[in-house]
Amino acid sequence: MKARTLLLIAAAAMASSSMAQTSQAALPSDVKTALIQALNGPDGEYAARATYDAIIKKFGNVQPYKSIIVAEGRHIQALQRQLRRYNIPIPKDNYRGKIKAPKSLKDAAKEGVAAEKKNVAMFDALLPKVKKHRNLTRVFTNLRRASKESHLPAFQRALENSGSISNDIFARLVRQERKLAPKYADEWAWPAK
Repeated sequence: MKARTLLLIAAAAMASSSMAQTSQAALPSDVKTALIQALNGPDGEYAARATYDAIIKKFGNVQPYKSIIVAEGRHIQALQRQLRRYNIPIPKDNYRGKIKAPKSLKDAAKEGVAAEKKNVAMFDALLPKVKKHRNLTRVFTNLRRASKESHLPAFQRALENSGSISNDIFARLVRQERKLAPKYADEWAWPAK
């Protein structure tokens, strides 16, 4: 009986290992590269989080940066889940602590506008590469939507207002997003608070 149990455990472990290898092999190299670029590329989520972190360290917890950095953390988690799903090693964040904050909040808002536009363009370029993978298409589409429809307007508003926005304006942006995109309740660009 013990030998049979050990044999079943060994067979299950081999099957699990085989499934992991199959899952990794099933993802073509250009798709793996697209997934890693979304996370670790110059216009990806690690870079965005590091930028907003530098701004907060210099200027304090001002909107929209303090909320967008939380959203960027969720974007990173979404991409990391996909990497784990395909057994792809999660790349190290090479941007953390290496990005300098702009001289002013107004410059920060300008950089935020430019960064979110580049992020949208990056996802526009990457989406065709992952189109055969529904889960990746969904994640990339949702992250692109958050950049274009939530983060970009917040930075544009901040740019009109000396680089930051009030909590009231921020709250209005959150309500607007939730009204326009209720089906994305689990993946809103803004934190629940």
